Amino acid sequence: MKIEALHEFHDLEFSKGWAERFIPTPDRLALFETILERIRETGGESSHILELGIFV
Repeated sequence: MKIEALHEFHDLEFSKGWAERFIPTPDRLALFETILERIRETGGESSHILELGIFV
């Protein structure tokens, strides 16, 4: 099953609105912390990140 999320984070107003509505649930915060840990473990000064999406 593919769930499509129509996020337009390239648009400044959309991004600001999303950030204002964001509800930091414990599960979501844990996911973000896991992502940041992985970036710190493998990242460096010249690292690049490409998000292709998350499928459930």
